[in-house]
Amino acid sequence: AWRRLPYLIPMVLFVDLPIAILFFPTHLIEGLFLRNPLILAVYNLCRRASQLPYHVPTLPDTESGLHARERSRANTNDG
Repeated sequence: AWRRLPYLIPMVLFVDLPIAILFFPTHLIEGLFLRNPLILAVYNLCRRASQLPYHVPTLPDTESGLHARERSRANTNDG
């Protein structure tokens, strides 16, 4: 085992530790913020509050009796 030590130390320093340094914060953030039900509930409430209020679509013009596509064709000025 002592013969492998010169190969093991650089591999641990330059391969295993950088991978661990990248993975640890990622899993920490995921565990604390993305999986926490309280954080998810607050996020959903904030998202719902930031949306625009429900907009009731306007009814089509009933006086002309034409559909929107026919109305737009009738209003064009072809010359």
